[in-house]
Amino acid sequence: TSYSLAGEGIKLDLDHANMKGDAWARFYLRYEELKNSGAWLAKAIPQLKNFHAANESFKKAKASKAKPGVYYGAAEGWRGPVLVSFILNSSGDITEAYVRDPSVLNWHALELAVRGENIGDFPLNNKSFNLSYVGVDL
Repeated sequence: TSYSLAGEGIKLDLDHANMKGDAWARFYLRYEELKNSGAWLAKAIPQLKNFHAANESFKKAKASKAKPGVYYGAAEGWRGPVLVSFILNSSGDITEAYVRDPSVLNWHALELAVRGENIGDFPLNNKSFNLSYVGVDL
């Protein structure tokens, strides 16, 4: 796809040795998409109208230092709620983090549903549950 803002399209040069149709291939494809989209955004964002003025005002804004403690939040993903929790130390560093993908809630149900079934039916059963293999809900 070509986007005029950055002057070039998002390139996706894949190592076809990693593209075998398995869970790794799906993860690898998502990784390459994110990496290349991020590089494109790094070129495109500075070209946005009023970006420099907004960036300067952001730099001048006073940010308060986060207090040590536990922080959490949730956002609605397309499969359900995505939960995030983390602990900050006195330096403001994240010492522990937990992210829960909505699919986690249904993996046990899938496990129960396929007991006694032919393992070759797993991909079909998994598609019936519409679960994420690699945290794509995030």
